[in-house]
Amino acid sequence: MLILLADDHELMREGVKLVLNKHGSDFRFLEAQDYAQTLCHIETNPLIDVILLDLAMPGKERLQGLKQVRLSAPSIPIIVLSVFENSSDVKAALMLGANGYVPKSSASTTLPYAIDRVLQGETYTPSSMLTQPEITTGTQYFAYKNSELQLMDKEITGRQREVLQYLVEGYSNKEIARKLNITESTIKTHLTNIYRILGISSRTGAVRAALNLGMQ
Repeated sequence: MLILLADDHELMREGVKLVLNKHGSDFRFLEAQDYAQTLCHIETNPLIDVILLDLAMPGKERLQGLKQVRLSAPSIPIIVLSVFENSSDVKAALMLGANGYVPKSSASTTLPYAIDRVLQGETYTPSSMLTQPEITTGTQYFAYKNSELQLMDKEITGRQREVLQYLVEGYSNKEIARKLNITESTIKTHLTNIYRILGISSRTGAVRAALNLGMQ
């Protein structure tokens, strides 16, 4: 099995290899320490079986990086390895195409199990996170009726669509304001209106809705 192990900390990469090799002898590894190397490996190694991805690597903002990796490797399972264990990070990763989410504080048996699950077409998140009410997994997305879609198309302005697109790409309010040459407070106003139109109350909810409406 060929695993692309993408993490900017060598100690973490060595630890992951040690853990996996204890659970099997058929693992081979490609290593990357930033997003540029990760994307290069994806382009030049079509036989990668699974990607283990630390979002907080140099080169891209976390969610933007995951989105780029998913676009470059649409059919390869991706498991996020992260120090962040809050439900919003898990949900955002799943929304942007991750097949699994493994906190770095997990037991050593967790990662081999997660790899097995995603290779069988399933989605893996820790059971403790699944009990949090705002977590959803796999391909559970918002389902909008046609009338609601038409209403959204009618109400959202062109500028709001631009803001929403940058939101999907993982930019912060400050970065979006800079790109659109408007104030950060104006961005917050646009987001408030977007949340109202979409019937949601959070940034991750807006990203999910946008993805389900075909934004990429």
